[in-house]
Amino acid sequence: MVLKLQLGLLSIPIATTNFSNSRYASSSLHNFSTCCKEEVGNKNYCKGCGKLVSKEEIVKGIDKDTILSKSQQDGLKNALEGGLMEVMAIKDINETTTYDILPFVQKAQMILPSISKGYKKIDIKTFYSFKASLKENNKFCIAKLTQRATEHIGIVLNWKSDLIWIEMPFKHYSNSAELDSQKEMVCNVVSNEKITDLEGFKEQATSFINNFKSRVNDTSEIQEEKKILLKSYITEIETGVKAEEIKLNEVNPFG
Repeated sequence: MVLKLQLGLLSIPIATTNFSNSRYASSSLHNFSTCCKEEVGNKNYCKGCGKLVSKEEIVKGIDKDTILSKSQQDGLKNALEGGLMEVMAIKDINETTTYDILPFVQKAQMILPSISKGYKKIDIKTFYSFKASLKENNKFCIAKLTQRATEHIGIVLNWKSDLIWIEMPFKHYSNSAELDSQKEMVCNVVSNEKITDLEGFKEQATSFINNFKSRVNDTSEIQEEKKILLKSYITEIETGVKAEEIKLNEVNPFG
């Protein structure tokens, strides 16, 4: 079973890779050797007999009493990798499209043509034709991904040199009511305090940023002073002789 990008009657085999660690990764599964059913070390050696084991001699399981069979491992792999990404609509990209979706991004994955066993060159060509067409026409896709018996909604678009899938929350996951409530409370305070020019604090903000920037170079000096103080403290404990007090010149960069 493979993941497919479905565009009407067109079906393109694809593979997705998370930009960050996958929450679906089978990290709870450990490697065991077929010879001793013991855990396999970092350099692929059996912790039972010390034998160097090949990839074919490694099996997975939660522990050595629950090692998965070959068919179970294949089933797990298919369950994690298989699915259908169905294009529901194609929309125009405007200047703020990617900016507007930032608060709603749940996960981002790079999409590549599948190169699993039995791939066809025509699938590779079709994939890149589809990708190029989206870019040339300045379009993005709204798509539904069905995987592991779960539906996800998101968009497919070009990003730099890659095609990516960005998962978005379904409508009932929206936190808009609470956000609106909190904004209203802030607006009430602003109104009651008669704060009329919220943009008028730019000068204060600029001063803060410039002050902070001027203090950045002091951090290495501060760290060095702390090392001296720690060394003095350790010497005091080892010798029992109270060291001369060291005064630090540390300044709060936010002051």
